[in-house]
Amino acid sequence: MSRKNETVCNIGPKESQNRLIIGIVMLVISIVLTVLIFLFEWSSLFGILIFFPLAGSFLGFLQAKNKTCIALAAQGQRNLDSGAENIEDQDIIARLKDKGNAIVTRTVLYAAILTALVVIVLELS
Repeated sequence: MSRKNETVCNIGPKESQNRLIIGIVMLVISIVLTVLIFLFEWSSLFGILIFFPLAGSFLGFLQAKNKTCIALAAQGQRNLDSGAENIEDQDIIARLKDKGNAIVTRTVLYAAILTALVVIVLELS
C-alpha cells in the first residue's frame, strides 16, 4: 500500500474522546437553546443563534471521528495523548491540513443546514 492511501491522524484516543465530549456538550446546548426558542415563542431569527453551538458540536464529532485536530493540523503538530509535538514529514502535514479543511467545510455545511431547518420550522410554527 502506498503512503498516499494510509490514514493519517494527529490525535490519540484520549484527545479524540475529549473532542467527542465537547461535541456532546455542544449538541445538548443546541437542543436546549432550540427548545427555549420554541417554548418562549421568540422570533425565528433567534434560531440563527443555534448555528454556533451546532458548529461546535459538529466540529467536536468530526474531529473525534477523523482523529484529527484542526488546530494542531494547521500548526503541523500532533498530540497522540502525550503532549503536542511537531510533525517533520511534510507530506503528512499537507494531508492533515487537507483533512482539517474538509472537517471545517463539513462543519459549516452541516451546521448551516440544521440551522436553516430550525429557522424554517420556527417560521412555520
